[in-house]
Amino acid sequence: MSAIRSINIKTLSDVFDSIGSLELVKLLQGLPLAINQAGSYMRETGTTVSKYIDSYNHKWKKLMKDQNYFTLRESADRSVLTTWTVSFDHLREQNEDAANFLKLWAFLDNQDLWYELLTPSLHHEIFDEVPGWFVRCASDELDFKKCMGLLSKYSFINTKFESSSFFMHSVLHHWCLHAFEKENAIMSWLAVVVVVSAVPSQTMPDYSLLQRRLLPHCDRVFSLLEQSIQETFNYKVDIPSVSAACHRLGDLYSDQGKMKEAEDMYLRALTGSEKAWGPVHTSTLDIINNLGILYEIQGKMKEAEDMYLRALTGKEKAWGPAHTSTLRTVGNLGILYSNQGKMKEAEDMYLRALTGSEKAWGPAHTSTLRTVGNLGILYSNQGKMKEAEDMYLRALTGSEKAWGPVHTSTFETVNNLGVLYSDQGKMKEAEDMYLRALTGKEKAWGPAHTSTLNTVNNLGNLYKNQGKMKEAGHMYLRALTGFEQAWGSGHKTPIDVRCNLAFLYKKMAMFKDAAKHFELVVQGYTKILGSDHWKTVDASNQLKSCEVLNEHP
Repeated sequence: MSAIRSINIKTLSDVFDSIGSLELVKLLQGLPLAINQAGSYMRETGTTVSKYIDSYNHKWKKLMKDQNYFTLRESADRSVLTTWTVSFDHLREQNEDAANFLKLWAFLDNQDLWYELLTPSLHHEIFDEVPGWFVRCASDELDFKKCMGLLSKYSFINTKFESSSFFMHSVLHHWCLHAFEKENAIMSWLAVVVVVSAVPSQTMPDYSLLQRRLLPHCDRVFSLLEQSIQETFNYKVDIPSVSAACHRLGDLYSDQGKMKEAEDMYLRALTGSEKAWGPVHTSTLDIINNLGILYEIQGKMKEAEDMYLRALTGKEKAWGPAHTSTLRTVGNLGILYSNQGKMKEAEDMYLRALTGSEKAWGPAHTSTLRTVGNLGILYSNQGKMKEAEDMYLRALTGSEKAWGPVHTSTFETVNNLGVLYSDQGKMKEAEDMYLRALTGKEKAWGPAHTSTLNTVNNLGNLYKNQGKMKEAGHMYLRALTGFEQAWGSGHKTPIDVRCNLAFLYKKMAMFKDAAKHFELVVQGYTKILGSDHWKTVDASNQLKSCEVLNEHP
């Protein structure tokens, strides 16, 4: 602590006399954050140490009268809150827009704020509700930088090294939220508008990177949304803007593999949309379709099918059987049927979706290419390797042309080609595809995203087939840990990966470890699929075999 204090005293003595600096440091209890803010204020205003100490003590007496409002947990709070208040009062006098922006930031995440985060909200459907000061900051980057520069001068915020992004110390962020608590209703909803408006569509370049950057802000407004709905809209969830906000947040959470948060947002959105527009409105049907996607990812096949069929019936009635939105739900039903092993029904859905997409958008459109890729998966599962490869290569060529070689949709097709080559025994080609997909997905989505983990699991399968047992075990354990963190240990996907790991251990003659994992697999499959399902029966037989081999090697 003495080293830190000496540095801060030196910093203050650049502006003030050393005796005054020492007196102020003692008053601020040597807290670097409080000292830094006091020094910034005095440098900007030309205030002497003695005058600052007078202002500090005056402000402290006023805050003491408001103790019911400011709960000061310990004496250190006095230093931080008081220096913060002295600086903020002067900031508000100097620039009201900058002061308002600081209020807004209290309801966003404190670690990363950039200009482009704000601009999409100017084109949001509730733009008329955005206050004028925000319009000025968000519509003119020079005004934004002016506000940020002023906040930085008073040490409210800092600039990230070699970037155009800003961050705020967590303690100051905490005090901002408490200080502006009375304005919670306005600022929390504005924060929701900012974040929701910034959620990128999947057609945007590098959308997944932007989603990951936006995620901390989503988590922040997610935690404030209930209070915002209560205070801003008096629990009226049927207001369209609230429903739309929840829907957009649900989309981002679903894309980022945060299933619990996604389901919560979708259900809020559905309740609101049904009350605002009715159960068969197109906005309601879009939410229902996305809930179907989420349930399918979660392995809730019955719930997923119910959502898809409800959405399909409604869309066919509202838009007609050949509308592009209808065709998207047709394609989703194809994926569901394929995952359920209903190959005939899946192929019928895919071919209907493909014919409609080619007619509506053309053969090279990204939506058409998604259906082409799905047909490739289906043909591969049916053992039609030539037809599968033709579909995959068509999808890959189109994706690279439409989105580029490093887009997430391209990586999915690359991954699927890896699966096909592995099934064909083309191990070198399969590994090349998997590694390309893995590298791209780790960069775009991160190492723990569920799509990344799918490729990790596929690499485990490949290495096992190649006899690279150590590498296979590493891949399986990484995939298992990641899936359990994302979905929980009771989800079918981590159970499938655990089953792969159990088979690997059995192949390596590690019968005790294999039996331990097969036992957990049997428990999981029994709960999800039932005791009579072939996967449950096979895992149970494998467990018995490993127990016998462990006792009589």
